[in-house]
Amino acid sequence: MIQKKSRVFVDGALIGLVDNPVQLASKVREMRRKGELSFEVNVSHKTFNGDVIVNTDRGRARRPLIVVTGGKVTISDDEI
Repeated sequence: MIQKKSRVFVDGALIGLVDNPVQLASKVREMRRKGELSFEVNVSHKTFNGDVIVNTDRGRARRPLIVVTGGKVTISDDEI
């Protein structure tokens, strides 16, 4: 069975195709959380069409999220 590739957009521009969009979105989030990418980078995977959308423009409103891994909150009291 041939798997359809997913499109990857950065700031609205199509930059390429990817075989595993879920893995790509997860990797971008991981890199952002480690500080390897700017905290202003947003990524989403659109399940209805498989697209990966990355936004890097500044000044966008962002909502804070609490990340839970393995049932435990990953933020410390000092960070709060």
